[in-house]
Amino acid sequence: MPSPRRKGGNCAGLLVLIIVAAVVLPPLVSMPIFWRAMSRVGTLQNVVPTVVQALVTQGLPEGAAATAQAALARGKATAQAAMTQGAAEAASTPDARATELALQAALNKAQSWPVVFSDNFNKNNQGWSTGNVDNQYFSGSRQVASGHYHWSLTAKTGMFSYAFADMPVVTDFFAGVDVTLTAMPSLGQAGLAFRHSAADQSEYVFTLRPNRMYILTMFDGQQWTELIPWSSSSAIHTGRPNRLEVSAQGPQLVLLINSQVVNDIDDGHLTQGDVGIGMDLAYGKDRGQVDFDNFEVRAPAR
Repeated sequence: MPSPRRKGGNCAGLLVLIIVAAVVLPPLVSMPIFWRAMSRVGTLQNVVPTVVQALVTQGLPEGAAATAQAALARGKATAQAAMTQGAAEAASTPDARATELALQAALNKAQSWPVVFSDNFNKNNQGWSTGNVDNQYFSGSRQVASGHYHWSLTAKTGMFSYAFADMPVVTDFFAGVDVTLTAMPSLGQAGLAFRHSAADQSEYVFTLRPNRMYILTMFDGQQWTELIPWSSSSAIHTGRPNRLEVSAQGPQLVLLINSQVVNDIDDGHLTQGDVGIGMDLAYGKDRGQVDFDNFEVRAPAR
């Protein structure tokens, strides 16, 4: 004689189903792609409560019912968050894509301009400052030799030194230089100076440190301002040359390291000037050596 079936005799199987749902549904519904797919077959958010409620009212044990309700609550909350996130991402993606395309178009335009100045430093015939120097800020030498513009300076106090070649003042331009920090203290830096004014010494400066950090600063003739603070980038090499490039079109300044865009900013304080190179040492007695090479400036045809 078969034993009588206990009330709720199928609860073990149902409980397993509920537990599986509790484990599987939350991560599944967290994926926006899941809800995009479900929108084609019906709203699962409306189906799940109905199914779970039916199971509960058909005699699940109290513990199983509580598990089901808890799983449902978590699933609904996760689903709502995922749908909200998916909607936000869908709304922001077109704008982000449009910005990316506009930036790339601006770079393509700048990189297509004719070269107005270039120097591979095989010889010094472009007007760069060379020779020994000893002033109140630093001492040392700058030499064009062996295909490099080599700087070896010792600071007497915190200092920034720059050099500019004999070239026309530019407004919009695309410029680049290879920078090798051959021997530099941890807070030493070197790179590009641009839109420099000889009248008040104002300029923008885009430089690197040995710790794979870069910065964009501005000197307005009186004080320095960090426009883009010290930032790290995987684009920066260690122990070998890094190519620093700047695209300047009106107030839009785009920074590239080794052909990779690392940052951009709009700043209209300085509109034109010289393009050159520079080196910064933070403290007195700091010693730094840097090699510059393959300096180039492009600008719109006049």
